[in-house]
Amino acid sequence: SIRKEKAIWTEEELTLQKPELQFRSFPFSNPEQLVKHGFFLLIGILFLIQLNDILIEVLAAILILVYISLRLWMVASVVSLYKDVLVIKKIFRKKVFQYPIEKILQFNIAKGDYSSGELQLILAKEGRIVRYEHGFQTSPEEEQKLLTSLKKFREELIQKS
Repeated sequence: SIRKEKAIWTEEELTLQKPELQFRSFPFSNPEQLVKHGFFLLIGILFLIQLNDILIEVLAAILILVYISLRLWMVASVVSLYKDVLVIKKIFRKKVFQYPIEKILQFNIAKGDYSSGELQLILAKEGRIVRYEHGFQTSPEEEQKLLTSLKKFREELIQKS
C-alpha cells in the first residue's frame, strides 16, 4: 500500500541537509542471504547442466536474470535518516518517499527465510493509521543503527511535545 506522499522537503532542500544516518539498501548485500540464494542458484545450475537441453538452460538463465533485475528494481534504495524525517529514495525507480518521524507510530524490519526483507512503517496520517512497506536489505549492523536511531529520534520528539 505504497502511496505517493506530499514531499516534506524539496529535492534542493534535501541536498542541503546532512543526514544523521545514511546507507544503501541492495538485495543480496547481507552475506547470510547471499549464501542462501547462491546455494539454491548453484544447485539449480547443476541440475540444468545435467539436462543437456539448451532451450531449457537458456530459459532458466533468462528467468534468473529477470529475478535479479526485479530484486534490484524493488529493493535498491538510499535510506537517509534526518532528525525529523526518514527519506527512502528508490535508485532505479526515481521515487522519493518522505516520512515525518513525528508521525511514525511503529517501525520494524521484517525478514523472511529467503527474502530480502522489508522496512515496515505504521504512520498516523490525516486521522488514519497507514502502513507502508519498502523492500529492504542491509547488514545487521546497519539495520540495528537504523532501528536504534529511529527510536531515539522518536523519543526525543515525544519528550519535546
